[in-house]
Amino acid sequence: MPKQKTNQEPCSIYNCNKESTIFRNLTDNAFAKALATGTLQQYSYLQIDQQICNAHYIEIVKNAWSNYRKNYQNNIGLNNIVKNDNFIDPLPQLSLADKIKKMTTIIYNKQRKESDPLVLEPNNFKKMLENSNSDLIGFFDKICKIIIPLNWLLNLQEDAKKKVVVILYLIAGLHNMHANQFKLELGLYLAAYGASCETINTLSNARISVTNKTVYNNNKKIAAQHSLKVEEYFIKNKDSLCVYNIDDYHNIHKKRRPDDTNLSEAAHLATSMCKKIEQCGPVPVIFNGISVHNPVNIDASIICEQLINKYQGLFDLSYSQRKIQWASTKQYESFKFDRIDQLTIHCYDDAIAERKEERKMKETILIRIKEQSLHSMQDYLEILNIILKYDKKTNHLKNYIALVIADWPGQLFIRRAITHLNKNNSKVQIPSEVISFVPMLGPLYVSLNSREQVIKIYYSFFKKLFHSIFGLRKKFAKKPRP
Repeated sequence: MPKQKTNQEPCSIYNCNKESTIFRNLTDNAFAKALATGTLQQYSYLQIDQQICNAHYIEIVKNAWSNYRKNYQNNIGLNNIVKNDNFIDPLPQLSLADKIKKMTTIIYNKQRKESDPLVLEPNNFKKMLENSNSDLIGFFDKICKIIIPLNWLLNLQEDAKKKVVVILYLIAGLHNMHANQFKLELGLYLAAYGASCETINTLSNARISVTNKTVYNNNKKIAAQHSLKVEEYFIKNKDSLCVYNIDDYHNIHKKRRPDDTNLSEAAHLATSMCKKIEQCGPVPVIFNGISVHNPVNIDASIICEQLINKYQGLFDLSYSQRKIQWASTKQYESFKFDRIDQLTIHCYDDAIAERKEERKMKETILIRIKEQSLHSMQDYLEILNIILKYDKKTNHLKNYIALVIADWPGQLFIRRAITHLNKNNSKVQIPSEVISFVPMLGPLYVSLNSREQVIKIYYSFFKKLFHSIFGLRKKFAKKPRP
């Protein structure tokens, strides 16, 4: 037998002409709200526990109270509030439980409906709560005062606020099991750093992390959606110049104890990334009939011409000859070198100050990370083909250049591929789209590689110099790195 409705018609409002099948009871709290907002002046005959239709209830209590709270928070219209001697506090304060419930709702909506990332910075977390719901103004500060001792140093208090943010995320997860964004991120982090299934499940039992199965399913979901995100990135930035980075990554911090199949668990990975250059349009490969590439790629005749006409006589003098030259012209004493400064390989301070925003990881996306080495032209072509596969779907290159920041092997093998592409009788099959890639080498790499090359050529000399300084027991590396 269905439960009989508690509130039934008629509505207590005189001459009520609103069509409604739902009736509400005018409780003490609802009567106080209506009294505070002044809407009861028109219905002064209403009493507590009388029932009214839902339409009148929304008009008298709900909407009026919502507008009243907004005006109260903004200090607007306070002179229009009807004062009542029996109503001491016109704006009753929410309990801590109510505020936690509102905070949980905000965190849930940010995760499930808006797909926003975690906000772990204390000030940003506070702004997120207060901007989403005015009832939570001062809530974060109050929690911090409860947890953090006031006699702590300011830097310790700031660090403790970050832990308070974590605690609030965990509280939200306990209040609503679907508001688990922090626990999910923690589980993904632990799995990425090699935590075992038992470790993650143990933390899940303590309500600190999600289960290992949830982590596994989310990893599969992230991997499936990544290619779509890369495509969206290229489509979005089709009208901007993009710079690519191809490099190898060696995960050597692993167990090196051999087993039946492997000597070690170290992984050798190839990574490719892309970053959009702000306020810079794409550059065509061919402009006014002239290609950005030299037809012979690296022209030895131009290099020899520059060395002979511009640099001959500058770098072909020995140190002894140069010293005699300084002594004869009395320039020796004018050279005062800072020994510490001479140890600086290359200084990027000016570039960092001028290009601070461009050096950030903002607008950067990881295209692919693949377990392979980068030791040959074919290795680099495999990575370039990954970018070209996206180009077939998005057409983001379309005869524009793609700058590739890479180390010396990257310069060598990518340029070698372009050389084979330009050769008519080349036996190597190179995709025609490779012509869009323009490898670049920064001054730091040039400096490091030149030093490494000098050490390799004059290895015997540097080996004797090393042992004379550090002793014969010290070993000099066969392939020393600068």
